[in-house]
Amino acid sequence: MDQEFAGMAERLVTEFPDIPAQQVMATVCRCSDECDHASSYFVEAAARATLLHP
Repeated sequence: MDQEFAGMAERLVTEFPDIPAQQVMATVCRCSDECDHASSYFVEAAARATLLHP
């Protein structure tokens, strides 16, 4: 995980305090892997949507 995605995961961990940090980080990684060529903004939106609607 590069620094940009690590920062994203950190933001999402604070945004979703009821979800374990490990699960948030796994979601960010999964969304990043599924969207290889997408911008970080798209990956963050995908991760946020996934966390909101598991």
